[in-house]
Amino acid sequence: QALAIAMRYFDLGDIQLTDALGNPLQLVSPREFAIGATYAMKLSEKFSAGLTARFIHSNLLTGTTNANGSSGKPGISASADIAVYYTTPVVLGAREGSWSFGGDISNIGPKITYLTDSTADFLPTNLRLGTALTTNLDPFNKLTFALDFNKLMVPTPTFDSTTGFTNTHNDRGLLSGMFGSFSDAPGGFSEELKEFMIAAGIEYWYNDLFAVRAGYFHENRNKGARQYFTAGLGLRYQVFGVDFAYLLPRGTNHPLQETLRITLHFTMDKAEEVNTEVAPDR
Repeated sequence: QALAIAMRYFDLGDIQLTDALGNPLQLVSPREFAIGATYAMKLSEKFSAGLTARFIHSNLLTGTTNANGSSGKPGISASADIAVYYTTPVVLGAREGSWSFGGDISNIGPKITYLTDSTADFLPTNLRLGTALTTNLDPFNKLTFALDFNKLMVPTPTFDSTTGFTNTHNDRGLLSGMFGSFSDAPGGFSEELKEFMIAAGIEYWYNDLFAVRAGYFHENRNKGARQYFTAGLGLRYQVFGVDFAYLLPRGTNHPLQETLRITLHFTMDKAEEVNTEVAPDR
């Protein structure tokens, strides 16, 4: 069993809003954070499951006013993740390793709004299925190759040539929106396939203390067009851990340009192990 706490913080800096003629309006500073606790349990030698509960505070529109005179407010919501994980040992030539499979549904929760209840949006509920192959180069060094597929479990927005993208399924409930997302694309099955995102990466660990990572994320150009490389570092010390990731988008003037992601970890089961080693039972 393990309990971990993590916080995510996203800062877009200062953004100068303008009207249709380019005249300056408000200066806004969009920021958001989420803090969550994860509980994981090993159900067998090879199979485990986990559950995460999360609080979300998204401050994107504070200080702005729409055409109807409604003032922007922070969006507040909560969500949960459910995950399963299976791993089995393998032998790669003369080296031992493991092959793992996992799946999770993340951000299951009520809609979030920045203006009024009538403009509430679905949380980005996401289905992820992936696999990873790890090989132990020697007792201190190991490599992991990972591949996963993601799909947003939210209604597919429709495109109107006059108003742009609109969400015609906003009246759906949570479960209806999630499971209906597999069959509501206007273009049918071929368009549903375009909604899957692909990510691949490689990770190197030294003595389970220091990690170096690199990866690539691809999203169809008609479904968001997020395409970027990632580079990252990871550090672990006793019960504490920290991960850094830097996004390198393809193309210029990308909204994710110069994005830095930082994750902090605190693992309770390791704290118990450390306390036992320092002060064993008498």
